[in-house]
Amino acid sequence: NDSMTDRRHYNAAAVPARGANSPGMGAAGGLKPAAPAASGAITVPGAINRNSTDAPAQGPLNAQEHYHARHTLDPHQNASTQSASQASRTSSVNESNIQGAPTVSRLPSLSRLSSAFSLNDPLNSARRKAKQQEAMQAANVDIAGSLDRMESWPQKRKGYFDLLLFFLFNVLYIVVLALQLRVGPSFAIDKGLRSVTVNQDSVTGVLTQADFWDYFVGADLKSGLVGRVFPDKWYNGDVIEQENLGFVESYNKLIGGLLLVQHRSDNNLTAACSDLSGSSYASFYSLCFKEKQMTSNFTTANGVVYPFSTQYDGHSVFFGVAEGHTNNLALAAKLKKDRFTDIETTALNVKFAMYNGHFALFTFVDISFKFDRNGVFNGGNHVDIQSVSIEPYLGSRPSDWTRLGLEIVFMIWLFKQITAFIKQTIIDFYVKGFKSTIGNIWFLLDLVNLSLFILYIVLRIQFLDKVIRNPIKVPTNEYQPILEEAALIRSTQLRFNFVNIFIALLRCFKFYQFQERLNIINKTFANAVTDLYHYALIFFVIFGGYAVMAHFLFGPSLEIYSSMGLSMQAAWEMLLGNFNYEPLNYVNPAMAAIFFLSYMLLVFFVLINVLLAIIVDAYAAATADSTNSASIAEDMSFGGYRLVHAISKGRKSNATQDSIRAALEKLQSNGAKYVSLQDVASSMEPPVRPEDLSGHPDLMARGAEEDEDEVEGTGGNDENGTPSILADTALLVDKVIRENEVLKRRLGKNQKDKDI
Repeated sequence: NDSMTDRRHYNAAAVPARGANSPGMGAAGGLKPAAPAASGAITVPGAINRNSTDAPAQGPLNAQEHYHARHTLDPHQNASTQSASQASRTSSVNESNIQGAPTVSRLPSLSRLSSAFSLNDPLNSARRKAKQQEAMQAANVDIAGSLDRMESWPQKRKGYFDLLLFFLFNVLYIVVLALQLRVGPSFAIDKGLRSVTVNQDSVTGVLTQADFWDYFVGADLKSGLVGRVFPDKWYNGDVIEQENLGFVESYNKLIGGLLLVQHRSDNNLTAACSDLSGSSYASFYSLCFKEKQMTSNFTTANGVVYPFSTQYDGHSVFFGVAEGHTNNLALAAKLKKDRFTDIETTALNVKFAMYNGHFALFTFVDISFKFDRNGVFNGGNHVDIQSVSIEPYLGSRPSDWTRLGLEIVFMIWLFKQITAFIKQTIIDFYVKGFKSTIGNIWFLLDLVNLSLFILYIVLRIQFLDKVIRNPIKVPTNEYQPILEEAALIRSTQLRFNFVNIFIALLRCFKFYQFQERLNIINKTFANAVTDLYHYALIFFVIFGGYAVMAHFLFGPSLEIYSSMGLSMQAAWEMLLGNFNYEPLNYVNPAMAAIFFLSYMLLVFFVLINVLLAIIVDAYAAATADSTNSASIAEDMSFGGYRLVHAISKGRKSNATQDSIRAALEKLQSNGAKYVSLQDVASSMEPPVRPEDLSGHPDLMARGAEEDEDEVEGTGGNDENGTPSILADTALLVDKVIRENEVLKRRLGKNQKDKDI
């Protein structure tokens, strides 16, 4: 073995020929005692004593001597350690390949051979442990690792700072939204109105026009919505006092009154229906309605004319709060008697507004009913309740000033982000090109996110302009459209805010890229993207096919499958475990069983588990590259340590980061891999004391595994301190195995490279 030969071979030219003047030889070529060794050294017959005064010129050092020579630069190494190191260097091996030298070494017994060969021998392990400690004290600065840390930490620190700013900005955005929307008080008002006054369950149960009039007026002409909005008696039958009239559920003051708006279809009694054009049944069904809305006055079957209102975009009737309970009930009963709704009615809206002084909120209520061509209100009934503050900035409320201050800070911060984004975009256009820039997913997310922030500010300004320039005059006996307009702006703002928050959540992954542990999810999707879009193609073909089958098979009888959209929604809910098999069984028992079992087997059990397998494999590949990466806690600990070190020693030392980097690069250019603190300190300009570098956060200590491999590779000694070839061989083999395993781990999943 070349390495073993190099480790044991001494330059023959440096060793004098055997003779009288040769050390260890008598005048007649016989043995003579070697010169006395230094104190503490071990002398072996036939060995070359390098500390002897008559020792020959030294040849190339063996591996152990190289090791000790390299590990004696630690200024903190104590005298005992130096002595032990010196004693270790004085011991050597009787080399049989020295020219003319006979083999005069003591052959170890079988038990000693076994002990020397065993890596687990207690005595051998103790020696190796001592050498490990000595090595770690001496040359324990990893040059490559230290330079890499100096290079990566500023980027990582910037990444944490950017992530912190991103979170703080979005927290500020959420706080401003919370102060503007006042979700808690809005929910309290919504709950009371929806459950009692509006009665959401009754709204859902309205299917026919008769059901609507029962809901609006009541079967007894007292218990309907009109009676609840205009109460005239307390719960015990006492008449409500004049000053308490107009309150809904005790605390909500009715503003103006209640507005009923009807939307009608423009009729055409002469032309045949377009669907029956050319059909022999056209004369049988000649009454058709256009999709266009009627914009003219209409006359009821009883001859009552109701005008069209351009302000409310329909035929409207107003129930004023000043008219009182009795008159408004009478008006509602008259509408029912006059057949205010008929076959030309397409939709109805009931609108009213209230004010709650305890929460300082105005609430707008819109109850809508959509009349379908099948003769019933088919799933179009909806209740929309929006609470708004039309006095956003009052000097008497500290919360208003707080909100105003936060809004100003938010807009300034947003302007700064937009400016930085535009500047970076221009640079990317010049450096990367137009296509590469706009094709980047992070650029698109940033663009959409910032655009939605701008839209949010525009809607907020529009809302403030609307409510400030159009104050509500109370008391009033007229409908106040300003509340409806303000509620519409607020509803639009809520939808855009929902999308914006979702985009902000996606942008978080952009700021996770600097940290390997946080970047695992990004790597997982990157590793799985190819398999995912192939999987998506297969999944949606099968999923869509089952949705189409359900639509054709069960759609004519079940509402949840009556359209393709509803059918796909029902199929998706089945994947989540939300399904009801009984309706399917009622419609078609045989086909329901085939549909349900095949769907659950193929889509739920097979495709969903394939998706999980793809994600798990991609996640395993992503984590394989991040196993040894620092965690957030370790980064924070290291950052805190740097800060403490900078405060405690940074001002007292000339050991700046630039000077340390220059010293390490200089040592690395000389071929060094591991050096001591003394080496680094002496290579700096100007030189510093090694104590100034002690514990410096930028200097990375060599890994324990590398220390162990380095020590084990220097050779082992037998119980008398004599290096044993068998022990050296065993340690060398062990080192090769260890390095091979390390190499395999670094190669990751590439089996071809592993085999090589």
